[in-house]
Amino acid sequence: FIFVATGRRMGKKSRRESRVSSKSETIRKFSGTTTWGRFETIFSISSILTVMVGLLLAKQKRGLNSAMHNVTKKNDTNKPLGFVPFDSVGSYVRGISSVKVTLHSNGDEMTYSSGTDYSDEDGSSPRAFLPSLEWDEYDFNENFAEWRLFSDQGESIRSFHQLQQLAVSQDNHYYGGDYRVPSLNLYRVPRTTNTKGQFIHHFFWPTRPIGDIVTVHGIDTPTDQPIELEMVSSTPRVFHVHNFVSEAEVDQLTKRALDPKNPYSVRSSTTGIHGYRSSTRTSDNAFDIDSPISLAIKHRTFQLLRVEDYDETMADGVQIVRFKAGQAYAGHHDWYPVNTGGAHNWDPREGGSNRYATLVIYLSDRDSVEGGQIVFPSASSQSERQKKDIPPSANRMFNPRSWERALLTHCYHGLSVSPKRGSAVLYYTQHPDGTLDNESLSGDCPVLDGVKWTANMWVWNACRLGMCDR
Repeated sequence: FIFVATGRRMGKKSRRESRVSSKSETIRKFSGTTTWGRFETIFSISSILTVMVGLLLAKQKRGLNSAMHNVTKKNDTNKPLGFVPFDSVGSYVRGISSVKVTLHSNGDEMTYSSGTDYSDEDGSSPRAFLPSLEWDEYDFNENFAEWRLFSDQGESIRSFHQLQQLAVSQDNHYYGGDYRVPSLNLYRVPRTTNTKGQFIHHFFWPTRPIGDIVTVHGIDTPTDQPIELEMVSSTPRVFHVHNFVSEAEVDQLTKRALDPKNPYSVRSSTTGIHGYRSSTRTSDNAFDIDSPISLAIKHRTFQLLRVEDYDETMADGVQIVRFKAGQAYAGHHDWYPVNTGGAHNWDPREGGSNRYATLVIYLSDRDSVEGGQIVFPSASSQSERQKKDIPPSANRMFNPRSWERALLTHCYHGLSVSPKRGSAVLYYTQHPDGTLDNESLSGDCPVLDGVKWTANMWVWNACRLGMCDR
């Protein structure tokens, strides 16, 4: 700046007198000027370049500081920060030779790392914690050969460099005074495959405190709001999925169900692999197996579940269900018993496949329907348990000894969820090890007034029935 200012003061007169517009005159002026004039020009250009470089370095430093210290708001502490582009943290990442890792089994509850001593709410005993390990690239490769590794956001970690980037971008805890090592929670999933080469175990969203909300990154969002996952229950593992479909998608799904051109338009519901009618399922349903909307929803569901590659053989068609007043679906399991029979292997623990996750999308306005909750009669989790009075209209609609009346007790005194239009309920019907979850028993509470529409999406842990030979 001194050189620029000095040059402007001492060369002001000569510049004013010799200012010309042509290129040749400019060159002549420079060659004929004084020694000080030439130095003036060189120093001015050098100073400008120095200032520009300084500004760029300052901007890069601000970006790195933002990446390292961008913490969430107080009421948003459980939301992950997501990835920071490599060019923002690249130089810092290259200087990291190890990452502090807390290694969880698939789907485990978020736990504290070693050295942290938290007690239960009643103060009776310390909470469980896992030891933290310091991994370098060799440690990562050794574990990666045996396990598939995921972040708590379900991001597949396939290289040590990616692990470094994620640890830095999330700005997790450090330890060791000046010896600062980024920390990260990792979830390990077995690499077991079936005869088709498909993985038979997948990432499970870890359980968190009831009511915690996590923003889901890396997913197609149909609205201007992020898709969020809210913890509802740990046993069974149930989440409320906010903003999963748009208003336009809701309308198109219901129209598709009623469209006479749809070969699977609405008709009386059936159950089981042979499609028989049941007295405990009184709704009507349709299927949408190939429209652009149903394909988009299936892809989005795979993204939500963090299945790494979309595979049509792992998904049933989107089922659209209508419940009129008085209709319901008794408690049932979405999975098939391992002894169902036939040529299909129904046991995921033995390399087979079965339904492992269900997504129920709510297509009705919650205020326009009384009843119709999604209920989990066998749940042992205390979350979302209600002690509401059963509406008097239910006593007039159902015989006191009917299965509908028995189901209503669970609907108003047990674990039930009433999602709003455009949201969904996600629940796992298997445990992470492939064991079928008996507590995932679910049902649709009787509709007491109005009409309820939902869309069901079932995902298998590998190729579904009839698709394993394709």
